[in-house]
Amino acid sequence: MEAIDKKEVSKANAIITKEDNAYNVTTGYASSAFTKGNDSPAVVVGGNSFAETIGYNSPAISVNYDSKANTKGNKSHAVTLDNNSNSATEGINSNSATMGRYAHSSTKGDFSRSATLGDYSNSSTEGDFSNAAALGDRCNSATEGSNSHAVAAGIESYASVKGYNSIAAALGRNSMAKGALGCWIILVEYNSPTIDFNSDCLFSSDFGIDKIKCIKAFKVDGEKIKADVFYKLENGEAVEVKE
Repeated sequence: MEAIDKKEVSKANAIITKEDNAYNVTTGYASSAFTKGNDSPAVVVGGNSFAETIGYNSPAISVNYDSKANTKGNKSHAVTLDNNSNSATEGINSNSATMGRYAHSSTKGDFSRSATLGDYSNSSTEGDFSNAAALGDRCNSATEGSNSHAVAAGIESYASVKGYNSIAAALGRNSMAKGALGCWIILVEYNSPTIDFNSDCLFSSDFGIDKIKCIKAFKVDGEKIKADVFYKLENGEAVEVKE
């Protein structure tokens, strides 16, 4: 593989390709990188960029605004690091991760993992034994597969599961969770912080922090807790949320 010319790398497209074990690199806005082969990374660094790999054990990485990273193959990885980004994988044992507000991460395959870090983001998995996690306010975390988990950790966020023997956990203030029949939901209630600017603890680590009041788990039995209905915790009780 030829060395990358640092001067050329600043242009709209910088591409390096081989067949198997290939590497595609693009730098600049509206760039694209595509590989089709095993062990083939595709990397783009620039706004409105795109990276895609189709092959076994293939990572795809895009870093900048409005970027997309896709992989279609087993044991694949897709990563995006910026606002308005999308990351998606289709294959068993796949991983998808995004970092940035309004970002989206999704996987389709058993034993897969999807994670987002940023407000208003979405994380989803479709496959058994999969996990979805969303960290940020007003985020969504969802799984569609048996023995899977969805976790939402942020203010006014949502966690949902649609597979047998799965768990949805809503860990942020005013967050909610729902599950299919037979699943479990975990809800947390917080005490609203009281801020006293004359207090001696003004500069303590607890200042302005929502403290946990109660945490409970409920089984979706179809009676006390209805299937496919969002609940949040109020005064230690699961309260149905009208959508």
